Amino acid sequence: YLIEHKVAVITKIKLPLPELPYLKRAEVTVHKKGVLRESSSMPSFLRPAWFAYIMQSFQLLFIVFGSKQSYDILIAQDSLVTFFGVIFRAFGKCKKVIFFSHGIDKQRFSNPFINSLYRLFESFAAKQSDFNWFLSKKMIPIRKKQGIRDEILFWIPSTVPIKLVARKKVGKKNSVVFLGTVDEKNGAQLLPGIIVRVKKTIPSVILDVMGNGPLFEKLQKDTRKEVHQLLDN
Repeated sequence: YLIEHKVAVITKIKLPLPELPYLKRAEVTVHKKGVLRESSSMPSFLRPAWFAYIMQSFQLLFIVFGSKQSYDILIAQDSLVTFFGVIFRAFGKCKKVIFFSHGIDKQRFSNPFINSLYRLFESFAAKQSDFNWFLSKKMIPIRKKQGIRDEILFWIPSTVPIKLVARKKVGKKNSVVFLGTVDEKNGAQLLPGIIVRVKKTIPSVILDVMGNGPLFEKLQKDTRKEVHQLLDN
């Protein structure tokens, strides 16, 4: 949206998410008035997750403080990045910080200490940012409980421009699509049993998985096993 509307300068910094490392390198792009002017990348860190977050923090500091550019608005989609956004604001690298949160995962990390640290960063980021955006309205009472004023809370629903999605004239028949992170939180472990149950009634049914995650390989293995057993029977 900002690129299409030819905002003066837009710098996008993409860091790999250690839990879902689709991105293998840290990437930086700079658009000026809708035109890509700069593009660069550098090796990043993926494992273990706690180490990756620490090292990526140093990379973010290097990228921002290593540039002469300062910004009017910083939009951060992670509590840790928002934390550094507050630091950047204190040093004059940006004027306003927006924390755009997807939600709060009470058990994001298995290690109790790291998980408590994550919750601490999340609360600090929400309280210290100039504006709070969130994908779900369920975040409103949570933010209010944190003592954040109504006037800086904004529900921003997730949207994808239709023109970016290639439309098919004819869709697949009898297909079930799972879209999301392939993990236990999203119930991905239930898919093999579900598809086998459906296949008993609709033999031609197809399961499409759009996403990745820690259960992806196990999901493939279990689905094949369940389907083969069904065919053998």
